[in-house]
Amino acid sequence: MKLLMTGVAFLMAITLVPTEALADGGKDVFLALKCNKCHTVKSQGIELIKPKKKFSNIGKTKHDAAWLKGWLGKTITKTKGDKEVKHKSKFKGTPAQMNTVIKWLLKLK
Repeated sequence: MKLLMTGVAFLMAITLVPTEALADGGKDVFLALKCNKCHTVKSQGIELIKPKKKFSNIGKTKHDAAWLKGWLGKTITKTKGDKEVKHKSKFKGTPAQMNTVIKWLLKLK
């Protein structure tokens, strides 16, 4: 029952994301999809108690939109130490929400 309620809450969260949030930028989508459970964006005031990855200037990295789309969709891997790893969880939003978040992340410098 708890799992069912969590699923219902998630569906409500992604369907209640206003159209303006999708059009204006990825911060609202990032928060609505709870990406901040694992990631921080200090430059945007998004913080965690125990962050795993800081995104404040992810736009300065070597990764482009195509790479981020593959990473978030778990279709590509990256080398971490001596092994290949995928993103911990597959992006839970719509393709439009993924594109919105990626565009927003790439602007962070």
